[in-house]
Amino acid sequence: MTTFKQYARFLRPALAVTAVALSAVAVSATPASAVSRSDIVAKATSELNDSSRNHESPSGSGCNYYTGYFRTWKPADGCPSSDGVQWRNSDWCADFAKYVWSKSGVTHAGIPEGEGGLSGWAYSLRDYGQKYGTWHTRGSGYTPQPGDAITFDWGNDGDINHVGIVTSATSSTVYTIEGNSGNRTQRNSYSRDNVEIEGYSAPVGATSGSSYGADFDGNGVGDIFATADGTLHVWNGKGGNNFETRVEVGPGWAPFSKPIAGDFNGDGKSDLVAVKDGSTLHVWNGKGGNGFGGAVALGPGWGPYAGTLTSVGDVNGDGRDDIAAVGDGTLYVWNGNGSNGFGNAVEIGPGWGSFSKPVGGDFDGDGIGDLAAVKDGSTLHIWNGKGANNFSAAIAIGPGWAPYAGSLMSLGDVNRDGHGDIAAVNNGTLYLWNGNGSNGFGNAIEIGPGWAPYV
Repeated sequence: MTTFKQYARFLRPALAVTAVALSAVAVSATPASAVSRSDIVAKATSELNDSSRNHESPSGSGCNYYTGYFRTWKPADGCPSSDGVQWRNSDWCADFAKYVWSKSGVTHAGIPEGEGGLSGWAYSLRDYGQKYGTWHTRGSGYTPQPGDAITFDWGNDGDINHVGIVTSATSSTVYTIEGNSGNRTQRNSYSRDNVEIEGYSAPVGATSGSSYGADFDGNGVGDIFATADGTLHVWNGKGGNNFETRVEVGPGWAPFSKPIAGDFNGDGKSDLVAVKDGSTLHVWNGKGGNGFGGAVALGPGWGPYAGTLTSVGDVNGDGRDDIAAVGDGTLYVWNGNGSNGFGNAVEIGPGWGSFSKPVGGDFDGDGIGDLAAVKDGSTLHIWNGKGANNFSAAIAIGPGWAPYAGSLMSLGDVNRDGHGDIAAVNNGTLYLWNGNGSNGFGNAIEIGPGWAPYV
């Protein structure tokens, strides 16, 4: 059984937030946008699952989409075309990493080759980090973060031979998505003390953006979703704590528990999971633009967990979203396999009978899923994920959360600062607390009334 230090708690006064003393403040203007690490991982995942270009064609030929996108002078003999790009023949790990970074808005990643930007050489990702002060060697003690570029020196001769994108890391293992790995894009994992790892370059301006909550329209900003009278509704985030007008997604949700969101099939789009008739778990795969595929029945036996089911992000460090729930006062985690499936229940530990339904988020900014819940209807606590389904001791954030305990929700990043936020409803009014990425939250922001039907 995984050890969970449920009762060892300590107060972090500098991070404390007292809900009863928080005054509602006006929604402010949109802050400067940040590069979200979760967006980088989502883009790498999307490319991994794009069967039209996640491989060389013909196999083993060196012909690939990413070189064709950037380096139009490379040979194209025998190479196909797709999406308006003539594929071209070259080693392409660096082209893949550059593509993922540039499409995610990483500063300087899009500068053309020859003008000081990234190139088709793997060493350019290291040089980028050295130039902008974000380079960390393997032996420096640095914990690789989601979205970092990881570079390899296969012969330990000083030459950089390969590069990939970090999706997550534990104390012992780093997980990646890499182009040109076995002539295709694929997931890999390595011991963090592997001597062939040279080091890591962090993307300039990157923050530990949260993938928790939902992003159904694909704009990189967290959305709100809820059901009322059996109909699913979505409010798309616009950034700056603002939301679009409510969108009615569809009826037929009355037999289902309150849905939760996550990327359960690994395609970079937010999906939904819910329990039907107190028994069978179902998933709806997001298609982007607030659309979903048909319900897929995953399996029965979920009655004890239907009321507390939550998306917790990646708590075992394998780069895939997981779910959690409480049954008979004990917390359990089910690790996702990235293909709509989940492993067997992992018993994390007892002692959850006095806590509200937990919600997931990356509240300390380390790229690993955390949990938050309210104890005895009053004090907000956080448990930081450490990877491998382990959590730190509970951190007491502050009292005064009684009005919000029953409706606490994780929103992802709704003000576009790269940090996970939370929300709750009190007396029909929605309130929002922006996370600071260090287990703390700002003052309550009053979003608006009229939310009683959706709690």
